[in-house]
Amino acid sequence: MGAMIAIDEVIENGNFNTNPNNNTSLESLPAYSAKSAKIGNAGSIGTFNYSQLKRLPKIKIYQLPDFDFTQSGGYVKDISASVDINIVKRAFDWDLVWIDDFTVSQTKVIRNMKQHNGSTLGDIGLIIDAKLLYTPTAVQIQLNISSAPIIAPKLILHYL
Repeated sequence: MGAMIAIDEVIENGNFNTNPNNNTSLESLPAYSAKSAKIGNAGSIGTFNYSQLKRLPKIKIYQLPDFDFTQSGGYVKDISASVDINIVKRAFDWDLVWIDDFTVSQTKVIRNMKQHNGSTLGDIGLIIDAKLLYTPTAVQIQLNISSAPIIAPKLILHYL
């Protein structure tokens, strides 16, 4: 069994008016609390083993160049110059966020697409499907799109 982490809580009371018909009717009730963690096995809230702590994932956001498509269909764009391939390799999840530019109706719509466990969710706005591909030396994004400019695409990587 490894080191234990103890969680303590300190609660401060404050005076509250508990009777709206009487301004002088004050009651001391819990108002603020502060929690802290320390190494040890005596905590006012409880304890747990250090090995139970989990690392939070990191997030890296990359601004990609705008994609101006003239026809619907499948495209592969090399984004190696815009991203760090080592972070792409460590990513376990990703999002693609962009703005659809509907010039005919003069509207712009913010869209996103998410990948979980190797599958893509598609048919959202002008990008019908997106896949992130990488080799030891290059990173590409494979898009199946409707024809229109895609403004300010951002690749959001979640990695450990």
